Amino acid sequence: KDLNYVGTATGENFYPHIKEDLEKIAIAGQALALVEKMTREGEVDGHEEIFNLLKDLLDDLESGQNKVSFEIFAQKLMAISGFSPEDFEELSQK
Repeated sequence: KDLNYVGTATGENFYPHIKEDLEKIAIAGQALALVEKMTREGEVDGHEEIFNLLKDLLDDLESGQNKVSFEIFAQKLMAISGFSPEDFEELSQK
């Protein structure tokens, strides 16, 4: 009873065009890695905003419209997470 888990889930979008393109896979992987670095388990502040930001990036990669670049994604994620642009420079060099 004291464990958080998802009992049932259904996928809405499986992003087939991302799966076919190595460059898109790399960008999606970088975005997921950055989210993992900048969030902590159990943290709820900004989680919905972060989810929607990541979904927008994946939707954009899937459609090929290129409205949201990885750099814009990273800057918005940093702002939501309370980091400064200087923190982004330091984090991206690691």
